[in-house]
Amino acid sequence: MIQIAISKAEGRLIGFFDEEAIFQIVLFDPLHNAQPSKFNDYKVRLSKPLGCEVTAPVAAVASTAAAEPSAHSDQRSP
Repeated sequence: MIQIAISKAEGRLIGFFDEEAIFQIVLFDPLHNAQPSKFNDYKVRLSKPLGCEVTAPVAAVASTAAAEPSAHSDQRSP
């Protein structure tokens, strides 16, 4: 595995070079938790999953569906 630092503010990309010499990203580490350093006092900071253009629409549909009442809840038992 190889780490490539984008910047101290943006984080690191962790991955490998494939047989065609293309860098394959395995992990984006915006908080430098994969390998803590003296820069952040060797602490691992709490992080949450980040969204992207692929996951954002799925999350929006899921939250809309959760907020709407179920179609079956309007039916009353006899």
